[in-house]
Amino acid sequence: MFPLTVPLGNPGGYSGQASIAIHAANEAEFEAGMELADWTRFPARIRAAATALRDAGRFGTFSVEHEEGTLIITEQPNGPLP
Repeated sequence: MFPLTVPLGNPGGYSGQASIAIHAANEAEFEAGMELADWTRFPARIRAAATALRDAGRFGTFSVEHEEGTLIITEQPNGPLP
């Protein structure tokens, strides 16, 4: 299943990469290993990918990358986020 490439059909949006951790014990949140000066600017497409992984019951640590309308999701070994 991984790496998973998801063409979104719209090349717009911010490019970026984040390591995210989704925990079954706290399904309402996910952790992201990403430095942002303004947390309200967190990439919506990466947030949507984290939500889709959670909704599919996929828990663990993932790398989610967005560039030119394509998401690439890779499962990572569980461990601390960068």
